[in-house]
Amino acid sequence: KQNKWIRLSKGDVQIIRAGNGISHAEELDKDSEIFQIWFDPNLEQSLKQNASYDDYVSSQFKVKKNNISSTTIIKGIGSPMQMETEGLSINIHDLKTGLHFIQTSKDKIHSIFVLDGEIELESKKNLKGTFLTVSQTESFEINCNKKSRIFEVISPLDPSYKTYA
Repeated sequence: KQNKWIRLSKGDVQIIRAGNGISHAEELDKDSEIFQIWFDPNLEQSLKQNASYDDYVSSQFKVKKNNISSTTIIKGIGSPMQMETEGLSINIHDLKTGLHFIQTSKDKIHSIFVLDGEIELESKKNLKGTFLTVSQTESFEINCNKKSRIFEVISPLDPSYKTYA
């Protein structure tokens, strides 16, 4: 749609809504990294919409802090991000060494990617680059053996619409 390259800086986010079709490409500078995730929207609705995208600079995202962690809210209450996939929350957690208690519900899935550090979940060590999920529980604990950073997507266990899966 723009027919030009959009530069993103560390911590910035771009959302592409494929709608009824899109072609795109990424170009990475040396030593750059991206984290790309595809979500299933309700195809009955999204296929009727034109493709669109938005860019968000990192300073637009709300950060909640306490004594043992800070959470950047990428998608959720207080976030400017708009997307068609229902019931999603996306967070980046910066966790200090120690025990972190996560309250959830049995109808949610927590998909976690360890961006940096080392976390223990159910007595199993998970190093940088590990992906794991937690579901069908009301709470769970993450123990950080050292300062860690995790990317978390919280999604409905059973969306109200049919997904690709």
